[in-house]
Amino acid sequence: MTRKGPEHPAGAKTRRVLLAKVHIARKQLGLEEGDYRAILAARYRRSSARELSIWQLEDLVQWFREKGWTPKPRPETAARRLQNLRARIKEEAFGDGRMPGISSAALRLRGLCRSICKVDAVEWCKDPEALSRLLAALSRLRREELRKGKEARHGGP
Repeated sequence: MTRKGPEHPAGAKTRRVLLAKVHIARKQLGLEEGDYRAILAARYRRSSARELSIWQLEDLVQWFREKGWTPKPRPETAARRLQNLRARIKEEAFGDGRMPGISSAALRLRGLCRSICKVDAVEWCKDPEALSRLLAALSRLRREELRKGKEARHGGP
């Protein structure tokens, strides 16, 4: 790893994230406090992770990974889940220009949203189950359209 200065350009936020990872990894690996301090002393000649540079923190996180630690992904929050569902719905409805004409796709999405989610726009729906049903309906329609397109090109079912 090349160093271009005493500190990482990303700054304090990166430092806090790395410190959090170090402490989470220590706990998940089951390292006792004394063993953890001995590792810091042997590898970096420091007694606390707070005293490490960002480069050393990155190195320590990598060392924990080599010892078998894998970071667990954050649990999906309700807001993030809604955001992801809405993005997938828009991609299914408008992605790749698959639906003929943007206006027909928008009209179809609006109609489905009204019937499934009971609101006029995807952005207004706050029910993840309704959004999941809408996504499933769009996927079914997409598969049917693809099947019909293949039959039309090949001259039959």
